[in-house]
Amino acid sequence: MRSPSLPNGRLKVLAVTAEPHPYIVRQIAALSKHTHVRYVSLNNRDLLPLIGRRMGPVIVFSFLAFARLIRNRVVPLGPRFLVQLLLQSSYLMLLDRDEHFDIFHAYWLYPSAIACLIARRKQTKIVAAVCGYDLQGDRETRYGALLHPLKSLLSQKALCTADVIVTSFEIHSQTALRMVGTEMPGRIVFIPSCVDVKAIRAAVITRGKTREPLILFAPRVSELYGAVEFVEAALRLLRDHAETSFVLAGDGSLRNKLAKRVRSLGRDGRIRFTGRVSHTDFLGLISEASIVCDLASPGQGATTLEAQALGRVVVGVSGPKRLIIDGKTGILVPRGNTNELFLALKRLLSDKDEADRMAHQAYTSVVKNHDISLVVGKTLQIYDSLVQRLSR
Repeated sequence: MRSPSLPNGRLKVLAVTAEPHPYIVRQIAALSKHTHVRYVSLNNRDLLPLIGRRMGPVIVFSFLAFARLIRNRVVPLGPRFLVQLLLQSSYLMLLDRDEHFDIFHAYWLYPSAIACLIARRKQTKIVAAVCGYDLQGDRETRYGALLHPLKSLLSQKALCTADVIVTSFEIHSQTALRMVGTEMPGRIVFIPSCVDVKAIRAAVITRGKTREPLILFAPRVSELYGAVEFVEAALRLLRDHAETSFVLAGDGSLRNKLAKRVRSLGRDGRIRFTGRVSHTDFLGLISEASIVCDLASPGQGATTLEAQALGRVVVGVSGPKRLIIDGKTGILVPRGNTNELFLALKRLLSDKDEADRMAHQAYTSVVKNHDISLVVGKTLQIYDSLVQRLSR
């Protein structure tokens, strides 16, 4: 892959994320092999220590950031959000003063893309990557920014001011096009979600499936992620598949409640709750599993891709975000339907050949369509197109 460059030197990119999500961090690391990329997480745990070391300049820049916020007609969500946004954008302005970035690549429309909008110089280009929550709205689950009027306005502002909008699911492309208007379709670029297949497989090379069947649920033990349905399905399955183990990985609002229910029924020897785990340990759990459940109501995400990359069959929800072809690369079940989930898991436990066939097809699909090298190549093409504008 050719590295984008300007007549006066190497292209400089500031990659800004709302959260240090492992798949985004890996994508940024892969991009940094081809061009100069500086990475910043706007998560308070990551950003506040950095701000503390340069508090004086950040405070000075915050006045300029406030003026730009007003000029760009950015409506903050409240006093706390306003303070955070000013600190975030001020720190980005400080970094830009030191390094003069050509492109701000923002992952999530807010706060990342909004902070980039405030921090940018006139000639700086913005690539805004839609990561899910920022461009979704599900009234049944009360999930997504589009259900909140002010958050929706922030998402729309980020979309309308970005030079390029990157989406990973068709539903997001359609929503973005509807929000920015039909005169801006050329700015919307579809790049599928990615996974570093080689790195993930190398991370768990010494591990494999457990001798007894293990069904893994991830990544959060909450209502939105289908934790209740999973536990109820697991309890039913144990009547006929007593040798099967179940693991719920990750933390969440329902972890203690569901763990208490499992203990009260005497099933805590077969249904285990890990709590928060590192990404490396999480990949290890996937490699030990026979089946992985990614039951998030909005649809499949990184958990599904990582499981497919490790050759595991996935059961997911038939929502608007789909990484599973039902019956071919996994099984889709209706959201909130415990009986259908039970039947899907029973089917895979009872027919290992079918489960292995789906897992193999899923692995083939993820290598062909979602490997990180493909995503990096398409992202570099975006940078190239922006370089041409910068060079004029």
